[in-house]
Amino acid sequence: MRSITIVFGLATAITVSAQDSSNVPDSSAGSDGERFFSQKIEPLLKSHCFGCHSHAAGEMEGGLTLDGRSGWAEGGDRGPAIVPGKPAVSLLIKAVRRVDSDLQMPPDEKLSDSKIELLVEWIERGAPDPRTSGHVVRDEGDPMEWWSLRPLQR
Repeated sequence: MRSITIVFGLATAITVSAQDSSNVPDSSAGSDGERFFSQKIEPLLKSHCFGCHSHAAGEMEGGLTLDGRSGWAEGGDRGPAIVPGKPAVSLLIKAVRRVDSDLQMPPDEKLSDSKIELLVEWIERGAPDPRTSGHVVRDEGDPMEWWSLRPLQR
């Protein structure tokens, strides 16, 4: 009788464990989204947006930076550029589709439909962006030459 109870208990535990695992999100989705961003979206942003919307360029037109996750999340003068999962309400998509005459990006030439669709797909995926900071670290030279580390002189 005791061995039957143990076997029944073990079978129940295995069944409950299998049911619980179906609710666990697939961790590969995050890496797929980050790979999609790194391979498709980041190069697109670099070639079409960073000239006016990056720290490296020294410009932040409209107060918007796109060289880091916090830049598009906080947004510029008009608010957040991207609403993850909602491309229809994301200002970035409105700008690249040129639906508003006051908001057309890039300013010189419209992106191809295939590039716009990549941006839409990225936002539909939740806008995965592994970048943590848009700030460029500058080479400040040899730290031993910094004025703050030199001995005091009278």
